[in-house]
Amino acid sequence: MDKHRAIMTALCALLLIGLTGVASAAIAAQTPYNGPHTVPGRVQAEDYDNGGAGIAYSDTTTTNTGRAGRLYEQVDVATVNGITSISSIVNNEWTEYTVQVPASGTYTTNFRVASPEAGRLITLSVDGTQQFWIRVANTGSYTYYKTISAPLSTRLTAGTHVIRLTYQGTGQNLDWFEIVGPSTTSGATPVPTTVTTTAPTIIPTTVPTTIRTTVPTTVPPTVVTTVPTAVPTAVPTTLSPAPSTAELQARMDAAYASGNARLASMQAAYRAWSVPTRSDLIAVATNARTSGLKSDGSTDNTAAFRTLLNTLPAGATLYFPAGTYRINGPISITKPITIVGEPGTIFNCQGATGHVFTINQAGSASSKMGGVTFTGLVIEGPGIETNPAMINAYYLSNFKVTSVKFHNVGYAAIRLNSCTDATIQSCVFDNVFKTGYGYGVAIVDANDRITVRDSFFVTKGRHSVTMGYSSSAVPASNYPRSVTIENNYFENTLEEAINAHNPNIGPDIIRNNVMYACGKGVQLGNGIADVSGNAIINCKAGVYLWNYDVARTQIGAKTDRVVGNTMINTLYEAVIMANTNVQILDNVAKGSNGGGAIIFNGNPPTSSTVRGNVVESYTRGLQLSTSMPGIASTNNYLKASGTFRAF
Repeated sequence: MDKHRAIMTALCALLLIGLTGVASAAIAAQTPYNGPHTVPGRVQAEDYDNGGAGIAYSDTTTTNTGRAGRLYEQVDVATVNGITSISSIVNNEWTEYTVQVPASGTYTTNFRVASPEAGRLITLSVDGTQQFWIRVANTGSYTYYKTISAPLSTRLTAGTHVIRLTYQGTGQNLDWFEIVGPSTTSGATPVPTTVTTTAPTIIPTTVPTTIRTTVPTTVPPTVVTTVPTAVPTAVPTTLSPAPSTAELQARMDAAYASGNARLASMQAAYRAWSVPTRSDLIAVATNARTSGLKSDGSTDNTAAFRTLLNTLPAGATLYFPAGTYRINGPISITKPITIVGEPGTIFNCQGATGHVFTINQAGSASSKMGGVTFTGLVIEGPGIETNPAMINAYYLSNFKVTSVKFHNVGYAAIRLNSCTDATIQSCVFDNVFKTGYGYGVAIVDANDRITVRDSFFVTKGRHSVTMGYSSSAVPASNYPRSVTIENNYFENTLEEAINAHNPNIGPDIIRNNVMYACGKGVQLGNGIADVSGNAIINCKAGVYLWNYDVARTQIGAKTDRVVGNTMINTLYEAVIMANTNVQILDNVAKGSNGGGAIIFNGNPPTSSTVRGNVVESYTRGLQLSTSMPGIASTNNYLKASGTFRAF
C-alpha cells in the first residue's frame, strides 16, 4: 500500500469514528521502534518503525520468513553467524526509521551490506524526498558483510525526521546503517566530491515509481559520483565477478574466528548457568515442605507428592524450597500445574525404576491439557544405562520446562508425545546416555510447534534432540511436525547432536546452535529442513539430510536449506544430501581428512542450488554419486595448495 493512501485511509477511519462511534478496522500509527534513533548514530536494520505494512515498511511476503526479530511483522529478518539483518530482500521493498537530529549539518551515511549479486542499490529518502542512491557492494556471499558509504545530498535540519530505505534489486542483506558527522568516517572510504560530467539530467522512465523521475539541474557537490543510466528492477542474468583471493581468505578467517568465539561464549555460558529465583511464582504457590514433603534427601516423597497433587486445584503452583527431595516415582500428573523450585532445590530420583513424572497419559489428540510447567529445579537421575525418563508428557499444549538441570539420566530426560506449543528453554542436559538410546529431548509422534532453545547438552549423550515415531504403524499424518532448535550448545554427543530418528514432516528449523566434538552436527530425514547459522566444530560430519521415502509418496516434494553455517575441522563431509532437493548457500567449511565437502548421493534432485560456499582442506568441493543435471552450482570456491579455485 502506498504510504499516502494509508494516511488518507486513517483519516477516513477517524472521520467514521466521529460520525458513528465505530471504525470498521483499526488503523496503525507509525511510531519509532527502539527509538527515535539519535543522529549521529547507528541503526540496526531490523529496528524499523512500528505501524505495519504500507505504513512503516513494504514487504512482498505475508510472514517474517527469516524467523528472527519481530515475528508478528512481515519484514524478513534472519540471524546467521550471530548477525541479525534484513534478508531475503525483493526488489522495491522498503523500510522506514524515525531519527532525531540534535543539530543541523551535513552528514555521511554508512551501510553494512552483503550480497553475492551485482547491481543492487539502496535509495535513501528523508521525509519523502529522495537524497541519494548507493550501489551495494558485491561481497560474494549473503553472510560476508562490507561497509559502503555516501554523503547525504542535502543538510539534515535539527528535529525529527523519517528515513526511508528502498531496496532496488532482489538479493541483498542489510545489517545496519549509520549516520555520522562530516568529520567522522567510521573507517569507511569517503566518496569523492566531484561529479561525473556524463551524468544524465533525466533518469529513464524505467525507474520504479517510488523514486523521483527528475534530477535537479544543479547537482549538489556531495551527490554520489556515478549515476547509472537505469536503476535495475530485476536480478541480472549474468554472474557477478569472482571475489579476489584476499576477499575469500578474509571471509574464511572471519567465519572461523566467529565460530571459535561462539564456542568459547557458549562454554562460558554453560559454566555460568544457575537456577533463577522466581519470586513471582513463589508468592502465589503452595509450599511443598509445609504441606508434608521432606527435604532431608533420604525420605521417599512419592506417596506424599501424589496425595498433595490430588488436593490441589487445577492451575495451582507448587513451590519446593531449597533442599533435596527424594522422589522415586512414578508420579502421574492429570491436571494443569506449575512446579517451581529455587537455587538449591534438588529432586533426587536416583532410586527410580520407571518414568518419574508421567503427564496426561490418558489424554488424546482431541482433549489436550494445557498449563503444565516445570521450572527452577535440578533433577538427579538414576544414572546412565538405566530405563526411566524423568518427564514423560502426553497430549499437552503450552507445556514448558525452563531452567531445569537433568543430570545422570539413561533413556531420556524429557519425552514429548503428541504435544503442541511446547517450549524447552534454558535447561541443562548433563550426561544423558544409554546404549541404543539416550535422548536429552525425544519428540515422538504427532508433536507440532516444539521449541528447544538456549539450552546446554553436555558431558555425554547419544542424541541430544531426536524426532521420530513410537511405532512403524503410526501413519505419516501423525509424524512430528514443526520443530525449532535454536541457540543451544551441544558437546560430546556420540552420534548426532540433532537427529530425526524416523521420518518426520517438519519444518525442522535448526539455527544458531554451536555443536562441538559430536558425531554429526545434524542428521534429518524426510521433513522440510532449514539448517542455518550453526557453528559445527571438531565434529565427524556437519549436516546430513536425506529422504527416507525415495518415491516421495509420504511427505511429497520438498526443498531443504543449508545456509550460512560454519564447519571447522570436520573429519568427513561438511554437507551430504540424498534423495532431496536442497539449497546449499553461503557455508564455510574446513575439513581435516580430505574427501568431498558437499556430497549428493541417491536419486538426482530435480532442482537444487549450490552457491556461495567456500571450503578448504578437501579433495573435492562438490561430489556427485551420478550425473545430476538438476544441480545449479555457481560462485563456490575450494582452497587447495594455498590457492582458491572455483568448483
